[in-house]
Parts: sequence; C-alpha cells; structure tokens
Amino acid sequence: MKKKRCKSLVGLVMLLLLMLVPQYNVYADGEIDDPMVDISEDVEEPTAGIGITLFSTYISTSNVNLSVSGNKATCTADVSGFKSSVIKTSIFMYLQKYNSSTDTWSTAASWSVTEDSHTASISKTAIITSGKYRVKASYWAYTASSSENVIKYSGTYTK
Repeated sequence: MKKKRCKSLVGLVMLLLLMLVPQYNVYADGEIDDPMVDISEDVEEPTAGIGITLFSTYISTSNVNLSVSGNKATCTADVSGFKSSVIKTSIFMYLQKYNSSTDTWSTAASWSVTEDSHTASISKTAIITSGKYRVKASYWAYTASSSENVIKYSGTYTK
C-alpha cells in the first residue's frame, strides 16, 4: 500500500512539474518560440531599421530614417539613454551607397553630434544620384564609468 501511495505521489509531482515548465516550439531553422516571453516590441522590422541589440544597458531608444524627395536625401537619427545613468550621448551617422559590383556599402556623406545629455538627435541632407542608399547610425551612450554602442540601419532607397 505504501509503495502504491509513493508511486502516486511521484506521478503527481511529475505532472505538476510538467505543468510549470514552459513549453517551447523549436523550428527547423533553429528559431525557438517561447510563449512565456514577448519580445515583439524589442525587435525592429527589417525595413524600419535593423537592430543588432535586443537589450541595451544604457540606451533606451534609437531610431534612424532615410527619406528622399527628388535628388535630396534627408537622413535623421535620434537616441535616448536612461536618464538615471547616461550623462552624454553621441550619434555618428553615415549616408551609404551600395556598389553592386563589389557587393559593399561605401560612405557618401557622414555627420556626427555629441550632447552632454541623455538624448541626442541629428538631421542632415545630401544630394544623391542614381543608386541604392541607406543610413547607418552608430549610437553611443556614456555613463560616469562606462559606455555602450548600438548600430542600426535605415531601410534602403533606390533612385
């Protein structure tokens, strides 16, 4: 009788553990779908700016954009660090043109801004010719003892 009761108790504990362990879907491409974690707000859409970092220590938001009207490209970027720790921010912004023969991006124009603040923004224009363009933004956030760098790209524009 004690053996049967022990087996029942072990079975009940195992069933409870299975109910508490999160279930994951693993796909053929190696992607793991965890229903317990929603990171959809942290992941940038590829056309809106490709972010490398899902979580930043000091940078709370960063945006980069390329808009074109005629032959005038307007490049914008902004960054915001956590106010409680960030004392200085910098943005290094590059208008890049794609070279299809070498499959590389080269810098057509570049600008930068540094602010003694937890936020910074920059907006610049450049004249473009035919080709494929994007904006690369390198964001820096500085604290009293450390720094962090995040790089993002705008969507592309073909003229």
